[in-house]
Amino acid sequence: MNIELTAGYTKLDDYTSSILNSLSTINQEILQDKPVENVWSVIQILDHLVQAEAMSLGYLEKKINGIEKVGTVGVRSRLGMLLLQLLMNGGRKFKAPKAVSQPDGQLTLEQVGIKWKEERQRLFTFLENYPEEHLDKAIYKHPVIGRISLVQMLGFFVVHIKHHEAQIKQRLKNANA
Repeated sequence: MNIELTAGYTKLDDYTSSILNSLSTINQEILQDKPVENVWSVIQILDHLVQAEAMSLGYLEKKINGIEKVGTVGVRSRLGMLLLQLLMNGGRKFKAPKAVSQPDGQLTLEQVGIKWKEERQRLFTFLENYPEEHLDKAIYKHPVIGRISLVQMLGFFVVHIKHHEAQIKQRLKNANA
């Protein structure tokens, strides 16, 4: 696997493990508790993250067949990523795409962890087989900023988790209040 992909994947996987480990001692009822009807529980937030990554990978698996036709990343995608990072790190809310907006709230933390691990293995296999000569291709279509590279997508996944980590901390803080 390319060094940039390896670094991005490792950072993503380490961050995910850290989140899951930090929640391992929390009571399951607290993790599944929805403070109000239209607000996700911690489990739903985690399931949303798994779904988003799984759907992204499904998209990549389709796009790889026509990779030669995909354009390359440029200034626009780099600026888009920078703007997205600033907005998400600043707490800006985005409406989740419809396909990942109804996460399962009945899962256990262990079940979410297993699903995430399975999806990460699929991602690892995809990255391992990704042709290095296409690293500059804008293969991933982000719903807000448009086309970005695979390396940028891995960076987005980390930012996405960090964004939702703030929500998780808030849910747990409210549960303990």
